[in-house]
Amino acid sequence: MSKYGYDEPGNSSDLWKKYIPLQNLLTLSVDDPLRHRGNAHRPEMQQEHWLGSSAASPGFLAGDNPAGMWRITVSLHAVVTETLVYQIHVLGEGAIYA
Repeated sequence: MSKYGYDEPGNSSDLWKKYIPLQNLLTLSVDDPLRHRGNAHRPEMQQEHWLGSSAASPGFLAGDNPAGMWRITVSLHAVVTETLVYQIHVLGEGAIYA
C-alpha cells in the first residue's frame, strides 16, 4: 500500500482497511448480432443477468433478442486470488448453452 501513498504523512495508518477484503473484479459485456447490449461491472461472486424485449438487468438494454451470433466478453480488471474460475450459462427459448 505504500506504493500508492497510504503511508505518507497525513494519511491514517488504517486507510487501507477500507479496501479489505480484496476481491476479483470482472466485467461482462454482451453484444447481440446488431448492437452492443451493455455490461455488468460488479464485484459479486455470483451474478444473474437477463435481457428481454421490455426489460433488462441494470447496465443492459432491453429490446428484441435477434437470432444470430452473440458475443459475451469477460474483461479481467483485478485478479487478487491465486486462482479464478468462472462459468457462463445462457438460457433462451427452452435451450441451455454453456
